[in-house]
Amino acid sequence: MRTCLLQWLELEPLLRVKRPRTSHPSRHLSTSPRSRSLKMDNPDDKSMKEKRHERSRAKHQENNEKTGGDKAYASTLLLPRTKFPVWNEPPVTRKQYHERTTQELYEWQAKNLEEPAFVLHDGPPYANGNLHAGHALNKILKDVILRYNILQGRKVSYVPGWDCHGLPVENKTLEKLKADPNTLPPATLRAAAKQTAEEAISTQRKEMDQFGLVGNWKHEGTYRTMDPAFESRQLRIFQKMVKGGLIYQLLIVATSRLTSLSKLLGEYTVSGSIKGSALQGVVYWPLFHGGDIPDFTRPILTGHEVLDDAGTGLVHMAPSHGHEDYQSFLSRGLLQNNPLINIVDAHGRYTSAVQDVWGKAVAQRLVGLEVLFKGNKEVLTLLEEDKRDGTKLLGIEKYRHRYPYDWRTKKPMIIRATAQWFANLDEIKERSLQSLDTVEFYPTASKRRLQAFIQERSEWCISRQRTWGVPIPFLHITESGEPILDEASLDYIIALLEEKGTSYWWEGPIEEFIAPSLAAKYPANILTKGTDTMDVWFDSGTSWSSMQGGVADVYLEGSDQHRGWFQSSLLTAIAVSRETAVPQAPFKKLITHGFVLDDKGRKMSKSLGNVISPLTVINGGSNSKSEPAYGADVLRLWAVSTQYSGDVAIGTVALKQAAETLRKLRVTARFLLGSLQDTVSDNRIRPTNLSLLDKYVLNELWNLERDAKQAYDTFAFHEVVASLSRFVNATLSSLYFDVSKDVLYADPSSSPNRLAILYVLNSTLQTMTPIIAPLVPYLAEEIQASLEGASGLSVFQRGWESVDQTWRDEGSQKDMEALLQVRKAVIDLLEKARTEKKIRSSLEADIQLILPDGTETSPLATLLYHEEAYLSRLFIVSNVTLENDQAKVFDQEWAFSELLQIPDTEEYMRICVCPAARLKCPRCWSYTKEEEQHVCGRCKDALSDKLDPIVVEKA
Repeated sequence: MRTCLLQWLELEPLLRVKRPRTSHPSRHLSTSPRSRSLKMDNPDDKSMKEKRHERSRAKHQENNEKTGGDKAYASTLLLPRTKFPVWNEPPVTRKQYHERTTQELYEWQAKNLEEPAFVLHDGPPYANGNLHAGHALNKILKDVILRYNILQGRKVSYVPGWDCHGLPVENKTLEKLKADPNTLPPATLRAAAKQTAEEAISTQRKEMDQFGLVGNWKHEGTYRTMDPAFESRQLRIFQKMVKGGLIYQLLIVATSRLTSLSKLLGEYTVSGSIKGSALQGVVYWPLFHGGDIPDFTRPILTGHEVLDDAGTGLVHMAPSHGHEDYQSFLSRGLLQNNPLINIVDAHGRYTSAVQDVWGKAVAQRLVGLEVLFKGNKEVLTLLEEDKRDGTKLLGIEKYRHRYPYDWRTKKPMIIRATAQWFANLDEIKERSLQSLDTVEFYPTASKRRLQAFIQERSEWCISRQRTWGVPIPFLHITESGEPILDEASLDYIIALLEEKGTSYWWEGPIEEFIAPSLAAKYPANILTKGTDTMDVWFDSGTSWSSMQGGVADVYLEGSDQHRGWFQSSLLTAIAVSRETAVPQAPFKKLITHGFVLDDKGRKMSKSLGNVISPLTVINGGSNSKSEPAYGADVLRLWAVSTQYSGDVAIGTVALKQAAETLRKLRVTARFLLGSLQDTVSDNRIRPTNLSLLDKYVLNELWNLERDAKQAYDTFAFHEVVASLSRFVNATLSSLYFDVSKDVLYADPSSSPNRLAILYVLNSTLQTMTPIIAPLVPYLAEEIQASLEGASGLSVFQRGWESVDQTWRDEGSQKDMEALLQVRKAVIDLLEKARTEKKIRSSLEADIQLILPDGTETSPLATLLYHEEAYLSRLFIVSNVTLENDQAKVFDQEWAFSELLQIPDTEEYMRICVCPAARLKCPRCWSYTKEEEQHVCGRCKDALSDKLDPIVVEKA
């Protein structure tokens, strides 16, 4: 029997768990400071001691004689049997269950579950490069939400998407083509950029597929912002915003800093002083004047941004080239009478507009020169040559350029004002903020963040000077630059682009884009097509238009999307629905997750060498020891085990913890399946003979289901993991499994006690499996397949059934917590007996619980007397007796003792561990056999019609 047991124990880690040193806390029981452990031998009673030694030697001899019997009895034990392995290699699991729990599951639920569908709208990742850990976190969190809703019997709608336009794809395309910006025909660049995006999407789709994500991942089940249908919806939204007067063109500037004036003044004499504020309102003539603009005087302004730690304290303002200068002009209302002057083109060269400002003579020398190079030198020459009204150039000093540098050319950049298209947000800001009042935010603090970003914005620059994107389809008069952008023109142009594709904007002749109503007024030879494309946030921000009704149940993205996709989605949705009385955001719930960092809290980067690819976590790396193949379920457990509303760390420690969590879930499932012989019963009729521990576990199972459901409903997945871990480790592994093995293995198969335990184990498996399924779908499907076979239903098709409400039993919980405090003290004493080498197994000991006189009616004593017959099972010893103060605890070969205070009294109960009084049963190994018996009474009943005559003869 020992051999057979060990074979199972080697495969079942849960069966080898040490006795717990701690147990469930109780507010009713406390170990007294006066409690002490006593080792008690009786030196005066030599004859009794000798008898004990003789008895011990007899036991030892008996055990040696019956080793053969032990082995023979092994076949009579009801040991766990299951085909569910301790470990399954991730590639094997994936091959067996992947299609069932991803593509096939999505198709099944779409056909079989009822409307209305739960809609989770996918914020499209950028179609550029391989996936990183942040992608994995995002997609897994979304998948958990979808799977939970399927388990709850709700149809789900989830369409994965990709953001395809913009600068990164265009730059990558130029690298592949080995071309510089603005050197390729638009058609060539756009075709190549589309191919670049398609290649990235294909790569990312294959990588996402390894995360075990439910959904239709085929081409027709996904969306791309470069799809013709998507671009058409986007342009129609733009058209509505134009109709509503929200789109206009304006000059803006980017951030810059102004250099101070020369400090090389040489010798000078102070002739007087004046406060800077006294210059407010004074006008001056610029150094260069004489152009075509009349009265070209400019005002002197004061501003806090001008410091006196460099230069003269006087700076030249250029609102076309600096953000602070632009804001100063804007806040003072100066832009109305002082239009922005832009004399620098897109290549950083002076334009012919120099003549309007500085005159023909200056223009002849500057036009076409690069501002930061030859143009800079020529301006210095002009200043040096101009002697009107005295010397203009007091000195020259080399100055280190403080603007940002272009990463491609390694040259300094100059900031210039350009004509851009804007969305006016002032008219929709209040409605946008109002719509957030009905949105649920997770975490709640993220609402203030989104509100703040919307509140501080007045305009949104929606145009970009790139080729790869959705065009802003406007015509403008070539000579004046005046745009022609109205609803009629847009309607005509968009209809043409819907027919021929957006690339036709660059390929088709201008004549085709002139609406008939404009042809007479604007001949083709005076018009030019605009070359701007839309901001990619406008692209993805209009993705809500692809949903039926335009409103999703959930948006879930990273915290940076308060500036991005969350905001652009909200603004575009509100902009085109101003006619509705109550504004409606495109999302009912908005969930935010943090960034993924390494285990030292650093951002991942190739230069630091700390990048952990999610695919390496799943499939392993070049070094199998340092980078083992954990599989998708471990990656998923990593993603859901932390409070993702903040930043999430990934590293060796976090992944090992996730792997250990998965191992514990797996061996728990294996013990349950083995005890149930890979079958579960749909019979939910509760037995009438449940023990106190059975009732306690069912109550804990009720709590687990309640807590898990609440956590899933509030997207607190880390709380689901925490609740599962507590239940598996504290309730099952360290307590219920340990206590129940004796009955499961040794009782008759039809024993009422055994059937009660099987009811609890059956209930546990059927309750736990759907709870873990959204987190670790491969493990859940493997458990389900062990019960129903490979051709059976998916665990998600089985659904989530609510537990029996009769399991809720606060009385049993209170009583068991009191007994567990006693159990903890018993286990501590048993451990001391092991340390002193008095016992090897706890079954070699009996327990005496000695209650002082007058405490028999206390709640604890009443409970102990009521459960006296069960205590030996609970403590995993051979016998437990309740005694009064007169008990002779010293009448033993050895004993260990400790005091435990009885709640609500000042009295203490003594707990004693002493040698088992009876002999070891060769079948169940408990010391409950009398000398004349072959086996104990319980085993005799179990063997009544099975006992091998040879075994009896040997015994």
